[in-house]
Amino acid sequence: DDGTYAEDDIEMQRILRRLLMAACDAEMRINMNVEDEYFSIIESRDTDIMIKTRELAEKTVLLEQKDAQLEQKDAQNRQLVKMLLNSGMLPEDIAKATGLSVAEIEAL
Repeated sequence: DDGTYAEDDIEMQRILRRLLMAACDAEMRINMNVEDEYFSIIESRDTDIMIKTRELAEKTVLLEQKDAQLEQKDAQNRQLVKMLLNSGMLPEDIAKATGLSVAEIEAL
């Protein structure tokens, strides 16, 4: 035995004795309670931040998926309009058939 445990025990006893002395002091107890409350509030805030960050990441993924779906739909619309124009259909007729405006058809 190299005496390390004995030194650790002595140090632990010194820390405990100081904590007990602090606990006996009413003002110190109040300060310690305030610190505990402060740390609890910080922990709660950090938890809220982590939850909001995760929710934001999930919403970002959903938005990216919706953007990809919209881009795919636009590509399909462009292909459809191009095919209908090439077949000789008028933009006004395409607008009626697809629900797109003439301006959208011309833009595609």
